[in-house]
Amino acid sequence: MTRIFIGSVLMLSLLSCHQEIRNGEAGFADIREGFKVKGGYYDSQFPDAPVSPYLTDFAESINLLSILAYYQSYNFAPGSDILKEDLSNTDLESSEVEEYVFQQSASGTAALVYHYNNRIAFLTCAHIVDFPDTVIDYYRDDQNNETDFVKSYIIKVRQANNVINQPIAYDFHILAIDKINDIALVGKEYRSRTEYRYEDERNKRTSPSLVVLNVPLGKANYLDFGTFVYLLGYPLGRKMVSTAIVSSPNYDNNSSFILDATLQRGISGGLVLAIRGGVPNFELVGIIKAISGKTEYSVVPDHPDDLTEWELHQPYNGKLYLEKQHLSEPGMTYVVGIETIMQFIDDNEEKLMEEGYIPEFFFR
Repeated sequence: MTRIFIGSVLMLSLLSCHQEIRNGEAGFADIREGFKVKGGYYDSQFPDAPVSPYLTDFAESINLLSILAYYQSYNFAPGSDILKEDLSNTDLESSEVEEYVFQQSASGTAALVYHYNNRIAFLTCAHIVDFPDTVIDYYRDDQNNETDFVKSYIIKVRQANNVINQPIAYDFHILAIDKINDIALVGKEYRSRTEYRYEDERNKRTSPSLVVLNVPLGKANYLDFGTFVYLLGYPLGRKMVSTAIVSSPNYDNNSSFILDATLQRGISGGLVLAIRGGVPNFELVGIIKAISGKTEYSVVPDHPDDLTEWELHQPYNGKLYLEKQHLSEPGMTYVVGIETIMQFIDDNEEKLMEEGYIPEFFFR
C-alpha cells in the first residue's frame, strides 16, 4: 500500500506541474523563471493544431533563384612566364594563348521581403549570388608551391540573376551583401510588367504574384535545445516544407544555430519558422545558410549528354575536364539568426536608401 500511495502522490505532483505549465500560474513562473529568460517561449513539441493554411501563406513569399555567370578564360602555356602585372600588356587574343568560355551556375531560395513604389527586394544567401569578377590561377613548382607565373586569367563577362517563373524579377542586381554572415539582399526597380521578356498572355496567367513575407520577426537567441521549427525552401529546385529540431543555439554568439534537418542543395536562403505559444503564433527566426557536406572531384568528358549508352563502353578520345561536385551529408544544417539579418539591414541603411528603398518597409 505504501508504494501505491507514494506513486499517487508523484502522479498528482506531475499533473500539478503540467497544469502550471499550460496556464502559466505563479508557481510555474517561480520554478522556471531562468528558463524563460534563457530559452524564451518557443515550443518544443509537435503542434497540436493544423498548420497547413499558415505554411501555405508563408510559402507564397519564397522563390527559386537561378544564377548563371559567364566566364572567359585565357590559359598560358608552361614557360610563358606571365606575371600578374603583365596581364594588362599581354595580347590575350594571341594564338599562343588558349581561350575558352564556360559557365558557372547556382540556385537557391529567396524570400520577398520588400515591395513598395515599384521596387522589390529578396532576402537570400550571399554565396548564391556572389561570383568573382576575375580569377587568376598560378603555376606550381615541383614542391606544389604556388609560383608568380600566371597559368590562367579568368574574367566574368556577364551574370544573369533571375527568379524562376517571375518575369518582373528578371535580371535583378545585388543591393547589399555580407559575405561573412552569408546574407544578401537582391532586387530591382521595375516600371511595367509588359516591358519584360517572356511576358505574354500565358505568362500573365501562370506567373506567381509578388507576395511579401508576412510573419512576425522572432528572436533566435531565445531558441533552445529541442525547439521545434518548420523549414520552407527549394531543395533541388522543388518547393518543400520540412521540420527540424534546434541544436547548438547561438553557438557563435551571433544568434546562429544548427538544425538536425536532412536537406539538399538549393535550400540555402530557406526560411526557418518557430512557434511561440502554439499555432498560429509563427515567427521568423532565421534563414538556412549551409548544409553539411563534402567536395569531390571527378574527370568528365567535354559533352557527356551527347554520349550514347554504347559509347560508354569504348575508349574516349575527346577533351576531359575536372569537375567539382558538392555532396551533402545529412544531419546538420546551419542557420543565420534573424537578429544578424536585421542588423545587416540596419548596417546597409544608407546604401539601400541610395537605391530608393525605405529600410523601415522591409518585411512589411
